[in-house]
Amino acid sequence: MPPKLGWSDALGRMTRIEPVEEQGILTWDLVRRAVLEQAPEEAVEWLRYIKEGENAERPNQPGVKWTIQNQLQYIAQRYGEEHVERALRWWRRKLIDAAGEPTYSMTPLERVQYHATLARADYAALGGGRFPVWEDSDKYGIELDCCNGCGPMRRADTDGTGPNLGRTTKGYSWSWGKSGVPYYCTHSCLWWEVMSIEDLGYPVRVHEWSEDPNKACKVLFFKEPSLIPEEYFTRVGKAKEVPR
Repeated sequence: MPPKLGWSDALGRMTRIEPVEEQGILTWDLVRRAVLEQAPEEAVEWLRYIKEGENAERPNQPGVKWTIQNQLQYIAQRYGEEHVERALRWWRRKLIDAAGEPTYSMTPLERVQYHATLARADYAALGGGRFPVWEDSDKYGIELDCCNGCGPMRRADTDGTGPNLGRTTKGYSWSWGKSGVPYYCTHSCLWWEVMSIEDLGYPVRVHEWSEDPNKACKVLFFKEPSLIPEEYFTRVGKAKEVPR
């Protein structure tokens, strides 16, 4: 039996139901076969399944993020909030040591292209549509509504469909100087702003984090370090020392 789709009550969506020995065939190969065989409706059906099925199971989706958020919340409650920063710093260095950090050597345009790639995958998995990406004289920007990082968690927390999120009780350099920031959200500030400034002298990307979870967050990529406003350094406890 060739690969085929069928409804799964357990998953609440369509899934592949062919015999187990066929389950290892990549769905992208099925798309390619349908295109070559000039079967556009079949190709579209497989593409829809990739978007609503396989992409929806990506490990970087809300279930894992809830787990990380809960772990950080435990650290904060058990040991103190300063240990959230320490844990996130340790995690970040482990990632860099293991795989390097590609964005550090990228151009600003390559960085926005890379981030847009990640956002497209997450938006497809979340069932979202097109999101705004723009360019002006000094930067590129991406507007995410909702943010593909902690946006779904924040909105679930607000509408009562998720557990209460642990949040910073006061403003820290690693929370954009704000209180009330969910612990998972703070990794964006610490990793891409604070630690990037420590490593490179400037943030590789800047976040306009919305305090209202029902409003969009923005990610900014400045074309030159000298064009980054000083406020984006001072709000995370750093001084702007790159050439003006």
